Amino acid sequence: MNDSVVKSVGRVFEVLELFDTERTALSATNIARTLKYPASSTVALLKSVVHLGYLTYDHTERMYFPTVRLAVISHWLENSFFFEGHLLELMDEISTATDESTFLSWQSDLEIQYVQFRIGSHGMAPSP
Repeated sequence: MNDSVVKSVGRVFEVLELFDTERTALSATNIARTLKYPASSTVALLKSVVHLGYLTYDHTERMYFPTVRLAVISHWLENSFFFEGHLLELMDEISTATDESTFLSWQSDLEIQYVQFRIGSHGMAPSP
């Protein structure tokens, strides 16, 4: 972790990014081992994030999982990137310059999720 980052803040984001990587509920033990954090610090951090409403805790399974609140607090960014931002303009420029279709996608486990696309002059078929 970078020395200019407050340790507790960095750890919160490392935990959230771990959930993004693993895409499943995680135990405090699993989080501590994976991120090489002390167990007591991990539990205290997780309890705080649960209290703030960004993680849930299943007492029966002893597992943590992100809440929808994480998605909601950054939902407004979608408009910045896709409508007010320049990402779609860049896709248009690439498609126009190459006469090919352009796709914006990301991997979700073993699948690809297509977010936006532009059809080039050749349509969807591969070039001869």
